[in-house]
Amino acid sequence: MGFDEGRAETIRYHEELYSAPEAHDPDAWLNQPAPIVMGALQHLDRTRPVRVYDLGAGSGRHTIPLARTLPSGSRVVAVDLLDTAVQSLKERAARESVADVVIPVVADQEGYRFDRGPADLVLGVSTLEHVSSVEAFRDLLARMRDATAPGGVVVLVIATDRHEVADGETRPAQAELALTTEEAVRIVDEVYADWTEHRRDESPFGVTEERDGRSYELRSVNVRRVLQRPHE
Repeated sequence: MGFDEGRAETIRYHEELYSAPEAHDPDAWLNQPAPIVMGALQHLDRTRPVRVYDLGAGSGRHTIPLARTLPSGSRVVAVDLLDTAVQSLKERAARESVADVVIPVVADQEGYRFDRGPADLVLGVSTLEHVSSVEAFRDLLARMRDATAPGGVVVLVIATDRHEVADGETRPAQAELALTTEEAVRIVDEVYADWTEHRRDESPFGVTEERDGRSYELRSVNVRRVLQRPHE
């Protein structure tokens, strides 16, 4: 399985996801923030405006709740590869009266340069594995680190060791990067060596999907971290 095939599958899956009826259901998981993200807010100084970068923002699962929650004057830069996702996010931000807080950006995270100023919070939730190589993965983590202001927080949820199970057969998942848990943990530890860890765990994850009329279970190990840059 190569990068091009994995990227095509990622685009196919997410295009279908954002156009499905449940995409407009406020109770669907797609519109509910992950607890690890909202919980990370306790580590931020919210007596002043906060700047956030949300990589792989999609239709706003985390962007919109953060925009509603953060202090006046805050900005959430929402970066996604797919124009359809960003358009959906824009519409949702307008409906929920937070369009002035959200800065939507259509860009590939692999080349994104965090050009909106130092961040108080950087999110890489279920997106960092969508890069072309281990070197690109390391480089993206390093750019997230360098974009974070002293005292700022980075939240990581990285899917590793991904496999598909269908009809009793297990095979590697169609993914851009076949990242192992051991690799991901080692690289994260190296890039964020001197940061404070507020959360550190790896846990199995499974979800049932359908492709070409065939159901399969996608299994992975999620590497989760909440990391805080030392105050200067």
